Amino acid sequence: MKKNLLSIFILLFLGSFILLPKKHAIFNGKDLAGWKIYGTEKWYVDKGELVCESGPDKQYGYLGTNKSYKDFDLTVEFLQESNGNSGIFFRSSIE
Repeated sequence: MKKNLLSIFILLFLGSFILLPKKHAIFNGKDLAGWKIYGTEKWYVDKGELVCESGPDKQYGYLGTNKSYKDFDLTVEFLQESNGNSGIFFRSSIE
């Protein structure tokens, strides 16, 4: 009986590591932790969504990650509500 419980415990313990995600989300859906705002546009999180609004001077702005990433999957649902020049840049930098 003890051997079976030990085997089950070991399987559960190992299983907990196997089930952990191998990748993490860059956007946590709660706040802008890990991100840096460039320019004057207003960036914020509302109901788990990343939102951008024009800033006071109506100039462009960008939201960039604090870290660089080499291997990632990008999944995006994008809605642009007004005319503008919007898009997603990846593997780029602001200089």
